[in-house]
Amino acid sequence: MLTSLALVFLVGLALAALCQKLKLPRIIGMLATGILLGPCVLNVLDGSILSISADLRKLALVIILLKAGLSLDLGDLKKVGRPAILMSCLPATCEIIGYVLLAPCFRARRRGSWARCSRRCRPRSSCRAWCS
Repeated sequence: MLTSLALVFLVGLALAALCQKLKLPRIIGMLATGILLGPCVLNVLDGSILSISADLRKLALVIILLKAGLSLDLGDLKKVGRPAILMSCLPATCEIIGYVLLAPCFRARRRGSWARCSRRCRPRSSCRAWCS
């Protein structure tokens, strides 16, 4: 497993450097590494590393988001102003409202009971339209 991790790390850095010289984002090289070394193309990774791949993906996502967040410049955000805030907060707010309003219908449909759904959504016929 350790050799597989080292191989992924070294090949990933090499392909990232190659992509940087080609004026492409480094992440493209790292993604290509995962595709090439994974079970779909060369299948050179140990089976144990594939069993923990979900945890590794979560860790990689945390690292990518941290790097992106730390690279933000507050001065640039102040220049952009209101559109930046609206584009970041408005979609999330709409999703939260949608989940809160529609979750009871989806849960009731999953259980097969429309009685609970009809209490949340008025009228009941519109609830069936939304939930089916």
